[in-house]
Amino acid sequence: MRAGMKTSMTLSPSPSAPATARTAVGALLGRCDRTDDVQLIASELVTNAVAHGCNKPVAFTVNVFDDFARIEVRSHTRSGVGRRNLERRQRGDAGGGFGLNIVDALSDRWGVNEGPPLTIWSEVALSASR
Repeated sequence: MRAGMKTSMTLSPSPSAPATARTAVGALLGRCDRTDDVQLIASELVTNAVAHGCNKPVAFTVNVFDDFARIEVRSHTRSGVGRRNLERRQRGDAGGGFGLNIVDALSDRWGVNEGPPLTIWSEVALSASR
């Protein structure tokens, strides 16, 4: 794996979208120290985009830099959903948003750009030494 590698695709808003994202990450990264983590993050972000995306396609991109990967998921999510999920997660409320706990635990950095379209991104160091 080397810097400059990238995968980018448009995913249908279907239950198979997270699996497609995981497969794409595996093909891009191969067996690096953090492949499983990046696959899980991608799956969680795509799942959220499909669940809240108004039945519209989801843009999925992974870029590999020198020592980290950046995952971006863009969707036409209803206005404010990304921010509300973050706020709910911070309060510990029931009713959803718990996948973001996984994203938070496995990411070195992550965030939300409200858009439109909404973009949720995560950066993950590709070495196991975090």
